[in-house]
Amino acid sequence: MYTKGIVVSIIVGIFCIFCLEKSWAESSNIMLPLHHFMKGLLYMKDHKFESALKEFERAKGYDADVKIIRMYLARLYLIEKKYGKAEEELQALKAMDPDDLEVRTLLVLLYREEGRTQDVKNELELLLKKACSIYPDNLGMFLFLADFYMKEDDLDAAAKVLISYYEKHPDDKDVLFYIGGLYYEKKDYDNAEKYWVEFFKKNKEDADALNSLAYLYALQGRNLKKALIYVKKALEKDPENGAYLDTLGWIYFRQGKFRKALTFLQDAAKRVQDAVIYDHLGEVYFKLKDFVNAKISWEKSLELKRSEEVERKLENVKQILKKEIRKNEVSSETH
Repeated sequence: MYTKGIVVSIIVGIFCIFCLEKSWAESSNIMLPLHHFMKGLLYMKDHKFESALKEFERAKGYDADVKIIRMYLARLYLIEKKYGKAEEELQALKAMDPDDLEVRTLLVLLYREEGRTQDVKNELELLLKKACSIYPDNLGMFLFLADFYMKEDDLDAAAKVLISYYEKHPDDKDVLFYIGGLYYEKKDYDNAEKYWVEFFKKNKEDADALNSLAYLYALQGRNLKKALIYVKKALEKDPENGAYLDTLGWIYFRQGKFRKALTFLQDAAKRVQDAVIYDHLGEVYFKLKDFVNAKISWEKSLELKRSEEVERKLENVKQILKKEIRKNEVSSETH
């Protein structure tokens, strides 16, 4: 590899950046800041960060408005855990270019390092909103923003983000599925069904859509025959999918076919460690009056995810088991 040519190219490239950022190309002093900047890069390469910082500061002294210098300063201050100085550089850079996503990302990292939780949330929200405005046709950006709101338990805001995207991109069918999922999380099952059905019309062979609608119907105890057809189609495409097997088991449970339900739910639990699956198993065992396994299943569900509803079920089955033990003890004493 011919490295000398590469080094020359890098120097020329940096020289061009300096010229583009400022009108130093017209000045004989251009070599002075460039000299200090290049020395800083060399010190960085050798991990001599304190020396690099001094050189970048000298370069900045010639003109504080050159972004590339301030960006390197910000990164180095972060590495050296000099967070106050890093924030000073990043805020200056954000003022120069509010659309610079890298600057905003570094601010998020800085706040996280300092444990400033609220500042992390505020800056991350601004970062994602800005990314959506810069890339209005990129669904991924809108999904990131929606996910941010979901983690903040603001499902209404998350839904608005995706709906705003869909209104401008009505041909993007994928977003329909995500909107349906948000409404499902909100327990707004009517709107969840509305968007999933719309998605399903355009993607009749999509296994996740088939399963989602099937599970929604099973959850509500309606359209169970249709739900059974849908989930079986999904399982034809992915026969070992634990979530799909859980849906099938839950449909059979809703139909009162508890033994059949047990078979598929046990299979699902072997494939996926999921609190809902173990909750469903607990329900089936309870219906079959296998209270010991119901207790075990609900305990497992709570290990995976806390739920007040499951806690109540577990407490109830424990009381039943206590009564059974007392009853057996009385019976043995009588005999």
